[in-house]
Amino acid sequence: LPIYIFSKIYVMKEIRYDTLYRRIVAKIIDYAILFFFIWLFSIFVPNDYYTYNYETESLELKGQFFHKYYDIIVGLFIAFYFISFHFLFARTFGKLITDVKLWDVNEKDKINFFHAFKRNIIDIILCVGLYFVSVDWISSILLLGWFLANFIQFCTNEKKRSLEDLIAGTVVLKEEIKKEIVYQD
Repeated sequence: LPIYIFSKIYVMKEIRYDTLYRRIVAKIIDYAILFFFIWLFSIFVPNDYYTYNYETESLELKGQFFHKYYDIIVGLFIAFYFISFHFLFARTFGKLITDVKLWDVNEKDKINFFHAFKRNIIDIILCVGLYFVSVDWISSILLLGWFLANFIQFCTNEKKRSLEDLIAGTVVLKEEIKKEIVYQD
């Protein structure tokens, strides 16, 4: 019986890190939710309008604040979503649906605000930094490079930690298996 319990716990510990598909589905769900809210936000963004300046006898563009900074506003909204939900609940809606949760790297402590912030710092830097890049293909290459680096790190790491997890000191675990291990230990 003790060997059976030990082997079952070992297998569960290995399975709990197998979160790749769940994480991908969670990202898809999260971005579907985010794009819905971004779409709602864009409905209320005022349109650009022109006024005629009688002194210079020309048209002047007005009301362009949201359109000029739209990418930064949306990017920071996305970062706010991930940071706040990771900090408050250790998961987003996508992670809740796919039953995975963020933990401190020791797998016993909940994450704090700094974990959540560090986990998304590269996204914030890319969001703000890409605003200043005027060439669209450069931003696409940087985002693709970040995705590939995360994927390679995930596949080569024993605990299946992405670069975000390494930066923040976190790990993503399957929640139902984590519960079983806690109750058996």
